[in-house]
Amino acid sequence: MIPLKIAVVLVCFSLLLGNIQTQIKQDSDKNGNCVNKLSEYDGFIMWDSLEYGKSYHSETNGLIRDLKVGEVRFTMAGMVCPGYQMKNGDATLAPIGTPIYRVKGYSEKFRLLVGDDLYEVRHNPDAYSLGDLFDIKGKVFKVTLETDEENPIIKDFTDDASKQFMEELLKLKYVGFQQVYKSRGGLSGEKYFIRIYLQDRSSVLISYWIDENVLTPGVYGNEVTQNIVMSQIDSLP
Repeated sequence: MIPLKIAVVLVCFSLLLGNIQTQIKQDSDKNGNCVNKLSEYDGFIMWDSLEYGKSYHSETNGLIRDLKVGEVRFTMAGMVCPGYQMKNGDATLAPIGTPIYRVKGYSEKFRLLVGDDLYEVRHNPDAYSLGDLFDIKGKVFKVTLETDEENPIIKDFTDDASKQFMEELLKLKYVGFQQVYKSRGGLSGEKYFIRIYLQDRSSVLISYWIDENVLTPGVYGNEVTQNIVMSQIDSLP
């Protein structure tokens, strides 16, 4: 498991800039052919026309492989030029032939196991609410608040706050992170992490910018969610 701060930076940066993450600049020969192939990526896969990103922050020991739905058909790292558009079966890092499985108890549109790695949907244009995007209703064990620090303070929501927060959170309209980011002209100010633990001990991690009242993966909070989070922040040691 990589550090919390690094994990969330990778997730948010990937959502903002799209599928391809690289520090290599485009370089063409005199005929316009690509010379430098992209090699530095976050973990992504496209399946059934949806984008999934590798989860760097969740325990996976309690997850059970379900039916195999396919295999990785193409590995992009070191093989494609800038501007390449992902296709179904493409993965940024997973090798060709890596099996892709459903995760037992979850919608295929939310989670997949790519080999032994958990991938979660990053964007679904058909999702109306966060509950449509995240198949976690009725599966939540607890909710925690974590500060944006190298050694974060971690606090469990109270039982009542967890229940109220999840009821409101899953009803929030899903907009998409890129659209939310652009509408705010960027995101700044104080940020917290909210980790949603599920009954199988896996977790979903979201970032919350308290001043903008914005949460990943791309929703605007309402007054209720903001007040609940503020009440937990106010009780931090």
